[in-house]
Formats: sequence, structure tokens, C-alpha cells
Amino acid sequence: MSDNSGQIERMLDDLSHTLASVARHVDTINANLESTTRNVDEFSREIRRNPAVLVRGTSDDDAEAP
Repeated sequence: MSDNSGQIERMLDDLSHTLASVARHVDTINANLESTTRNVDEFSREIRRNPAVLVRGTSDDDAEAP
């Protein structure tokens, strides 16, 4: 372990830098995750309601519009 103390110190410095970066951006990361979750929920609800939207790219309601 003492032979690797320099490497371990560098790894701990890198880890500290990474954790500090995540801590600075955690609110943005959380907001993006919430937005993504809402989008996936809306997408899955639309697919359950009308699976044809995967093939056509529009819902039945959109296809009937002039």
C-alpha cells in the first residue's frame, strides 16, 4: 500500500474533484431527470393509448385533422 500511496492520493484528488463537480450541478441534474421522467411517462401513456403512433408518428386524432 505504501508503494501506491502517490497513486492513491491522485485517485482521491480526482474523486474529490468529481464529487465537487456533481455537488455543484446536482440541482440541474435533478431537474433534467424530472423532466425526462415526465416525458417518458407521457410517451408510455400515449403508446398505451394508441400503439399505432409508433408506426405513423401521429395519433389518430392528429391524422384526422385537415
